[in-house]
This record gives sequence, C-alpha cells and structure tokens, in this order.
Amino acid sequence: MPLERRPSSCWRIVHSECSLGWGGQEHRVLAELAGFQRRGCPVWLLAPPTAQLNLRASAAGMAVVPLSVVKCQYPFTAVRLACWLRSIRAQIVNTHSSRDGWVVGLAARLARVPLLIRSRHIDVDYPNRWISRHAFTTFADHVLTTSDKITGHLRAAFALQPEGVSTVATGIDVQRFSPDGPRMELPELSHRPRLPVIGMVSVLRSWKGHSTFLAAAKLLLDAG
Repeated sequence: MPLERRPSSCWRIVHSECSLGWGGQEHRVLAELAGFQRRGCPVWLLAPPTAQLNLRASAAGMAVVPLSVVKCQYPFTAVRLACWLRSIRAQIVNTHSSRDGWVVGLAARLARVPLLIRSRHIDVDYPNRWISRHAFTTFADHVLTTSDKITGHLRAAFALQPEGVSTVATGIDVQRFSPDGPRMELPELSHRPRLPVIGMVSVLRSWKGHSTFLAAAKLLLDAG
C-alpha cells in the first residue's frame, strides 16, 4: 500500500528505539521527532520506560509510549502494538535498533502501516545473514543509513537494491553550533604555551577509537 503524496505536516509518524543510553543515535532520533513535530506532524516515540530518550522526549512534550523488548513477550507485544498503530492511524513507522526493529517491525506489518523504515546508525558484522536480512527486507520498505560505508556494507551483505537504501548523514544544529555560539574557555598551559590543545568529543564506546586517539596523542607529545 503506497504512501500518499501529501504535505509532510499531515504525516503521522512513529519512531521506535530500544536503547537505554544517550549518544549520537539517540540524539538523532530525538532531533527527527522534534523536527517533524515543528512542521506540524503528529509524532510518537516507542521506547523503554527507563530509556534516556524516553525521559528527554517526555520532557520535550512529545507523546511517548512504553516499549517492552523482552524476547519471550515479542508475539504479544507485536499484537498489542499493531492494535495501537491502527488506533492512531500511523502512516510511517521508523525503527532504529535491533530489538525494536523486530518487534515493532512485525507490529507495523500486522497493522499494515503504509511505510516502514529501518534506520541503521552503526556499521557492524552480521554472523547470521539469512536471519538478519529480514530486518532490512521483510520488516523494512526502505533503509536509511548515516554513512555511505554502512550503505555499501548493507547492500553487499543482503543484496539490497540501490533504490532500497539511502544515506542521510546526521545533521548539525547550526543555531547551536556556530561561530557565534557559546564557547568553552580552555585552560592556559603556561608551562608549554606553544603546544596545541587537542581533544575528542564522543560517547565512551569501544568502536569510537578512544584508545587509538590517546596512543596518537602520546606519540605526538613524545615527539615534541
């Protein structure tokens, strides 16, 4: 069932995210919800009650629905969510992580939601490709990624067609991060005034490469 072409202010959009933490992926989900809400779209978030995203979206005045991601309850959760999706007349469902991708994806299919999107924010290996493929085909009409590298990996791993995957890089709030925005005053290194100050802004996760950054910084320091 194709999605009607209509002004974005009319789309009824549901995002789901099972992550409990707060990092770039969760930032992006909240930003997308807020962006469409500002355009007049009715938006909802499905997330675990203790998730940071749940708390922040609630504080921002968004409609948040608790999401259970207990595996043994998947069938019951999917049926319950399908009924809810029908009741709100959801037109677009966008899943973001593995567990919600399966259970919310199944619910969206049962509810016959017109457009089901699966977002992929990080690049990982897929040991069981036959099973994982369904997350990006059976439970997705279209896949959104945050980089061309992830897009290429998904296309190669699951034989996805080019028109089935799009790269949409994560945007930056230019009002918040601009040359005229707030600045942090860095400490003066009086004992070594000519050395540059370097740093890394990132959530502490293994694949971010903090150990590589620290090793490189030490090499530079040792070299003067």
